[in-house]
Amino acid sequence: DPNAKDTKPENNEYAPGDFSVIYDETNLKKIMLFYGEHSSEKIDCLSGKNQLCNFNVNLTPYDGKDIDYFFKIEDIAGNNDKSTKKGIKVDLTPPTFVTLNYTIEKHKVDFFIEVSEDNLKVTYNDNQSTFKTLCSDADMDKPCKKKKTFKIGEHNVTIKLEDKSGHTAEEDINFIIV
Repeated sequence: DPNAKDTKPENNEYAPGDFSVIYDETNLKKIMLFYGEHSSEKIDCLSGKNQLCNFNVNLTPYDGKDIDYFFKIEDIAGNNDKSTKKGIKVDLTPPTFVTLNYTIEKHKVDFFIEVSEDNLKVTYNDNQSTFKTLCSDADMDKPCKKKKTFKIGEHNVTIKLEDKSGHTAEEDINFIIV
């Protein structure tokens, strides 16, 4: 009989539309993925032990929502096994800057950054250095407000927003500290 062993993504993970199942079945007929109110079917996955079957589906109708998914594996005799149902978060929209302001006072730069979604990491780099954290949890109603000290000279700074699903947005600013 078919055996659905493991599925990805994990519970409560952010998902862009990539799903996979590891299974055992010697005479596979088809694998179905049920997600939200939709389903997708594959008949070209391989029979055998510890096989992996990948699905990529369009989750646009569920952007910003939480949905459940599971797989159903069926053999040629009509036997089937369902995987454990898992709940995932769908986030397909990259974050955006609502406001990006800064003021310079001597060597200190005071950043004020408003963002378009919650739970964003705000980082910056100075003259192509590695990115450093400005704020780890900026929200729509909690802007990123931080003071940073810069050396005398010209600075080309990139500010980056990153959401939990890995989408990013960047803005470049330039200033001179005298």
